[in-house]
Amino acid sequence: MNLFKKILIYLKYIKFNKSQFKKKNYNNNNIVLVEFNSFTGYHITVSYIINILADKYKAKIKAYPEIIFHQLIENKINFFKNFLFFLGSKLKLKNFGIFSSFGTSSFINLSVNNYCRDSSEKIVKKYFKKIKTKENLQNFRLNNILIGDLIYDSYLKYYKKKTVDIHDESFLYFFQKSIEYYLLWVNFFKTHNIKAVVAPQSTYMAALPLRIAANLDIKSLVCDVERLYSLKKNRIRSHKEYGDFYKIIKEKEVMKNIVRGRKEAKKRLDLRFSGKVGVDISYLGKSPYVKREVKKNFILKQNNKIKILVAPHSFFDAPHALGNHLFADYFEWLVYIFELSQKTDYDWYIKCHPQFHQNTDPTASIVKFLCTKYKSIKYLQPSVSHNKLISEKIDYVVTCNGTIALEYPYLGVYAINGSINSPVSSFKFNYNPHSKKELNQIIMNLKKKNKKKIFKNEILNFYFLKNIYFSNNWFFVNYNDLIRYCASHRDVLRSFKAYEFFLKNYNPIFFANKKKSIKRFIESKDYIYNFKHEGISLKEHMLMQEKLY
Repeated sequence: MNLFKKILIYLKYIKFNKSQFKKKNYNNNNIVLVEFNSFTGYHITVSYIINILADKYKAKIKAYPEIIFHQLIENKINFFKNFLFFLGSKLKLKNFGIFSSFGTSSFINLSVNNYCRDSSEKIVKKYFKKIKTKENLQNFRLNNILIGDLIYDSYLKYYKKKTVDIHDESFLYFFQKSIEYYLLWVNFFKTHNIKAVVAPQSTYMAALPLRIAANLDIKSLVCDVERLYSLKKNRIRSHKEYGDFYKIIKEKEVMKNIVRGRKEAKKRLDLRFSGKVGVDISYLGKSPYVKREVKKNFILKQNNKIKILVAPHSFFDAPHALGNHLFADYFEWLVYIFELSQKTDYDWYIKCHPQFHQNTDPTASIVKFLCTKYKSIKYLQPSVSHNKLISEKIDYVVTCNGTIALEYPYLGVYAINGSINSPVSSFKFNYNPHSKKELNQIIMNLKKKNKKKIFKNEILNFYFLKNIYFSNNWFFVNYNDLIRYCASHRDVLRSFKAYEFFLKNYNPIFFANKKKSIKRFIESKDYIYNFKHEGISLKEHMLMQEKLY
C-alpha cells in the first residue's frame, strides 16, 4: 500500500470516527482507561467499547501507552521521549489522531517517581530472597495481586530467554523494574477515579492495569478483534471459557442442537486436515496438515517400536497465558521430556511449529541443539506434514497445552499433556496427568497400556463449544473476510487495510445493534461475549456460523 493511499484511508477513518463518537465532556473525575497502541484491528473494536463505558460511567477517556514498561526497562523515559509524546498528543499525529478521533480526551505519559524507586527497593529487599525457585516466581503476589506470571513471561519475551535464571543479574534488574511499574500503577489507581480499563490482552506486564482493576472490582475488559472478555478477581485471564464447557454442554438449548453442532465441527476439522489454512486458527499462515504424496520415502523408522512425536511450544510466547503447567515453563517441560526419552526404548521425534521464524523466534535453533545433546529424539523439519506422520502410524503426541492435543486424538492418536491448564485437560480423549510423577508413569508404561477408545463425539463437543458456540466473530460478521482482505492475521493488527475493510463494509443498522449487544454484555456478569448478548437463539447463531466455511 503506497503512502498516498495510507494517508487517504487514515483521514477517512478519522472522519468516520468523528461522525460516530462524540467528545466526552462530563464534569467529574471519572476515567475510562484504554491501552494506547498501534494495533489497527484493535482500534476498530475498542472505539465502540470505550465510548459505551464512558457514557455508562459519565467518564472521560484517557489512553496510556503500551510501551511504558519497555521504556522503563531500557531507561528511555527521558526529556526527548516525553517531548515526542507531548508533541504527538497535541498535534494528533499518527495513532494519537486515531485515538482522539474516537473520543480519547488525553494521553497519560506515566513515569516512575522517587517514591516508586525507593519503595521498590524495599519490596525487592524483602521479597526477592524468598523467590528461591521458578515456581515461587510464577506464584508471586503483592497485596494479593498475582504478578509473578506477568514478570516471568515478560522477562522471557524481552530478553528472548528460553527459561528464567532467578540468580542472573539481568533478572534481578528486571524484577526491580517490574515492581517499580507495579507501584506506579497502584499509585495511579489510588489517586484517580478509574471506572474501567480496556486492553487487548491479559498477558505480559502490559496487562498489569487489567489485573489491578480486576482486583479492585473495577470493570476490566480484554478486547481484541476476535473476542471480548470481562475479568474478575477470581478470573484474571482471558481465553479460559473452556472451564465452563461441562456446564454449558448440559444446557437445554445446547443439548437440543448438539448433533447439528457436531456436524459443523466435523466439517471444519475435516477442512483443517485437508490442508485448508486458518480454520478457526486465525494466526496460521500455513497449514501443518498439508498432504504430500510420498510413497517410498518414510519419515518414521519402519519397526515395531512405539513412536512418539514431541510438539514443542515457543519458549517466549507467554507460557503462563492460561495459568501454570506441571513445569515452570515450556523449556523446563521440554528438557524433562528429552531426559525421559533416554530412559525408554521408543522411537522419538520432534517437530517445531511452522510459525516459528528463525529471525525472531530462536525456539527451533534451541530445539536443534537439544537434539544434538540428547540423541534419543530425532529432529523433523517443520514442513513435514502431520498427515504424513499419522499415515506412518505415529502412536502418541506429547504436548504441554497445544491445539494438537485436540487434533491428533480426532485422527486416532492419543495426546499426552503436560499442563493442568490445557484447554482439553478436563476431557477424556487424551492423557491429562496431574503431576510430574503421573506424567512419568504414563510415558514409561506406554507398552503396558491398552489404548482406550477415543470417543470422537467428545472431541466434536469440545470443538463446537470452543469455535462455534463461542465464535471469533464477536464484532465482524465474518472475521475470515477481514483476514483475507488484509492478507494475514498479523496485517489485521498492523495494516491500514483493516480500517479500509471496516469502512467499506460498515452497516449502520448492524453496528447500532452491535452497540446494544456490547451494552448488554457490559451490564451482565458474564465472562465472555457471545450470541446471547445479541438477543438471538443458539439455533439462529449456528445458522450464521454454518455459512462461514
